[in-house]
Amino acid sequence: MMVIIRTALVVALLVTASTATPAHAKTTLTLASGAVGTELESVKRTAKLFMDRHPDVDVNVLAMPPLPTDRYNLYLQFLTAEHPDVDVYQIDVTWPGDLAEHLIDLNDYGAKEVAADHFDSLVKNNTVGGRLTAIPWFLDGG
Repeated sequence: MMVIIRTALVVALLVTASTATPAHAKTTLTLASGAVGTELESVKRTAKLFMDRHPDVDVNVLAMPPLPTDRYNLYLQFLTAEHPDVDVYQIDVTWPGDLAEHLIDLNDYGAKEVAADHFDSLVKNNTVGGRLTAIPWFLDGG
């Protein structure tokens, strides 16, 4: 699971970093993350690994509400208002269609190269109108 989280985090952060500031400036990104169980600590560890490899990028991890409905409603408020304080959103597998109009096409930022590393059905689920709006963060079947 950690490899999938790292892959998704790296793609998301590189996409945001590549559009955030000029190459010579330090980039600060805020990632909205779930906080259920060990999820938040895992994301913080992965963000630290990313920052160790990319010293020109600071990653702030913002804990979101644990209940999916609360998180979805907060995300929708942020996205609709074009809230500038969150750069990367961790979304549920059921949300890409609802949030697609607010999300970029990750294919334009290198996601095509890592999409094959994920279950095809999840990549298809996250593709809306030909645009890859999310990359799998982790899989929790049950």
